[in-house]
Amino acid sequence: MRICHVITRLILGGAQENTISTVLGLAKLGHEVELVSGLPTPGEGDLLESFANSPSLLSLSPHLVRPVHPWHDALATRDLIRHFKKTRPGLVHTHSGKAGILGRLAARRCHAKLIVHGIHGPSFGPFQGSAANFAYRSAESIASHWTDHFVVVAQAMTDQYLAAGIGSPEQYTRIFSGFDLSPYLSIPLQANLCRANSPFGALVAAERPRRTTAAGSNVPAKDPPAAHVVYWRWTFATGVGAKSQRFASRAGSGICRHGAPITGSGTIGSGRCDRPPFPSRRAASSLEPIVGCRPTRGGL
Repeated sequence: MRICHVITRLILGGAQENTISTVLGLAKLGHEVELVSGLPTPGEGDLLESFANSPSLLSLSPHLVRPVHPWHDALATRDLIRHFKKTRPGLVHTHSGKAGILGRLAARRCHAKLIVHGIHGPSFGPFQGSAANFAYRSAESIASHWTDHFVVVAQAMTDQYLAAGIGSPEQYTRIFSGFDLSPYLSIPLQANLCRANSPFGALVAAERPRRTTAAGSNVPAKDPPAAHVVYWRWTFATGVGAKSQRFASRAGSGICRHGAPITGSGTIGSGRCDRPPFPSRRAASSLEPIVGCRPTRGGL
């Protein structure tokens, strides 16, 4: 069976890395597979180099764009229909909001045997305006009638889509993102990582104080003194677009304003590393910025 994956953009992101890993993995297993994607968005990085050794697995569609754009959307649907009629995939697996809608529509028009949609994140929610939410929620509801199955990376996605009346419970399967963990699991535990001034040590220090019950067992204290609790905000992200460190920094500042101490901050991830906009008034916040950005592709 020929398999075709469709995604809106190959920018730096977990959904994109997950999809690329799936396509390359299927190809190694001997399946006839390809990926159709829109062009990367300037300023958000790209993962096109992942197909440097297998360029035939990737096809780019210039009209497949993230914003709602009737002209480009119509042309992207036309291009996908033409592509599917030419390649005749038996399984079409779409990813992300725009590619998910247009890809499933095109697959239905071409009578694909199986249509699967992967939900790495909701296409509607409080992160965008009411008009876009209405458009995507309505489109997702219609597209669900052309979808044989949904694959979600978290139960929260299933709950949100079912609450919006999209699909039925038996259509959803949760599959956690699969990545090569060997670069991280192979790192030896070092004593110097457990110092109280390291992110890992701070996480250990953040454990709640324990108390002894009448039965003699130790359990976490319900209300530990604030002075005994240390929090370390450590962000794992690509550092670009919607995953820029500035959003986590704002959240950290809000936590500080509510009285919870944050002793440090840092970022681990690939992509551009910008210094987060920490509060300029150190006296008004207990946040002491310790900024770092380390690429994860080759290991920590």
